[in-house]
Amino acid sequence: MLRHSFLKISKIKKSFTMIEILVVVIIISILATLAIVQYVKVVEKQHGRNAVSYLKAVRLAQVRYYMDNNSFADDIDELDLGYIGSSEDDFFQFSTSPSTDNDTFSATAVRINSNKYSGTIAINQDGDMTTTDEIYPIPE
Repeated sequence: MLRHSFLKISKIKKSFTMIEILVVVIIISILATLAIVQYVKVVEKQHGRNAVSYLKAVRLAQVRYYMDNNSFADDIDELDLGYIGSSEDDFFQFSTSPSTDNDTFSATAVRINSNKYSGTIAINQDGDMTTTDEIYPIPE
């Protein structure tokens, strides 16, 4: 009789309790949530880097346009950007505006299609960049 009850107890101890499984599931859920939040931030920063690259290309195209036409372009579509893209993607809307005397210009990228992130990245004819949100990295 004693041997039989010992076998039952040893079988019970070999399995996990419901509370142990619940604790493991909660820990995995917390870690997954933290990982997803970090992943979203990394992806958003990459979108910002892509916008910065596009703005740099717009700046160079504006300089070339100025050398050819002695004025800056009013619209990004007037610039010869080649394969780089259009004035809007799924994440940013790009625009450029020359000053009234046409000696300076600024190009901007405005974040679109996002509930959490909103911001603007701008560049001028000298290559000076500004942003309204620290999530978007400005290269030094």
